[in-house]
Amino acid sequence: MFQLLAVIFCVPTRFATIQYGNVVKKNDGQETTINLDDIDSKLLVNILQPVLNARLEKRLCDIEERLKQVERDIAGNNERVDEMERYNRSFNLRFLNVPPARNEDPVQLVINVAYEMGIEIDYDSVETAHRIPAKQKKLGALKYPPVLIARFHSRPIRRQVLSSKGALSQLHAQHTFSKLEISDDLSRHNLEIFSAARAKLDKGELAGKRIHFNSVNSIDAISYQTQIQNPAQTDSTSSQLG
Repeated sequence: MFQLLAVIFCVPTRFATIQYGNVVKKNDGQETTINLDDIDSKLLVNILQPVLNARLEKRLCDIEERLKQVERDIAGNNERVDEMERYNRSFNLRFLNVPPARNEDPVQLVINVAYEMGIEIDYDSVETAHRIPAKQKKLGALKYPPVLIARFHSRPIRRQVLSSKGALSQLHAQHTFSKLEISDDLSRHNLEIFSAARAKLDKGELAGKRIHFNSVNSIDAISYQTQIQNPAQTDSTSSQLG
């Protein structure tokens, strides 16, 4: 029985025997040879419990430390993957609400949008362009068209297109690109953060609140009524949007 426990819990037989021998010597005052198979199981457990507890606790601590290291490694890998994804997407732009056409040429479509913003780019400036299915939300009886993603050969050209998107607001309401929006092609991680922040902002706007950004980590929500009555207290009467 003792040998079986020693194998299961990896307890050195010599160490456990010495511990038991000490107990016998203390109680009886003399060395006694005892057949371990005749030892009462309760007594054996009482003798081995401190040793086993110590070994198990050490193993649990080792396992916990390994798990923490694995978590740190995963977090580090996720950061590196996100960094690579951000760099890869830094040449891209997303074009939203671009009406689809039969047999359309996505690259030419990007060139046409740039032309309406007063930018002339040639066909070779766009490495590739394609549509991806958008998250379908009903807007009355209509649905948003698939998102158009364009990848540019040059980041300066991409930056020029993005910085000129305000020109689209000057188009008349009946223009094909009047509802078009242009944005960065965010990584999956950053897109999740943006979507969560956008949902909070939409919730605040529906509640009649005006949103002010004091920093990238702080969003202040101020009611329209407070803003109108106490314009000088705009910054001091804000509350965190939850």
